[in-house]
Parts: sequence; C-alpha cells; structure tokens
Amino acid sequence: MFSTVLVPLDGSPEAATALSAARALASAFSAQMSLMRVVRRPAGQFGVHADEIREAASYLDGVAREMASSNLRVSTHVRSGDVPGAILHEIAERGVDLVVSATRGHGNVLRGLVGSVATEVL
Repeated sequence: MFSTVLVPLDGSPEAATALSAARALASAFSAQMSLMRVVRRPAGQFGVHADEIREAASYLDGVAREMASSNLRVSTHVRSGDVPGAILHEIAERGVDLVVSATRGHGNVLRGLVGSVATEVL
C-alpha cells in the first residue's frame, strides 16, 4: 500500500515524536523510510551556509542509524529553502506515498490539529 514514508524533521524533540508512528507504518508495509530536513535560506540570501547543511545531514544520519537498527530501509535528504515548498518537492521527486509529521499545536484550530507547515503542505 505504501512504498515510501516521508518524515520531515527540524531537529526538535517535538518533530522527532513522529518517528515512532513512521517506523511502525514503514515496518508494517515494508516501506522505505525517507527522513528529510530543510535548511531555511536566510532572508535576502541566495545561498545556504555549508555548516548548516552539514549539521542537518549529521542529525539525519544519526536518526537513520537508530531507525536502521530495526531493519528498516532508511534514506536521508537535506533540502534548502521554504519548508512547505521543500516538502512538496521531496514528495514529487521521490514518489512519496505518506507523510508523517508532528505538530507543536500553535495557532488556530486547524493549525492546532495539523500544524502550520502541514496545513501549507495539505
């Protein structure tokens, strides 16, 4: 049913709460688990700082090692730019079937249930 499960992470403990549900779904469907992190471009700049990209990749590699220990196929991807746009690009490029993400619950009712980034992706 699902072949690729995408988990967008921002490095926060709140975002990481999505990992257990994503792991269970990926395991149940023998799906690839794709971890991604978006490095936001500083306002007015076209480039992205190499240190931020290395830090994001290192974080994802550590999470992937933890996930792979449960015999999951895990890939990692770092993108730069606008978070919702980068997630949508990842979905299209990798043929993602399911996105599992957490929310911090800030904002109006929809944002509280789904999350501001998730609302934009939807």
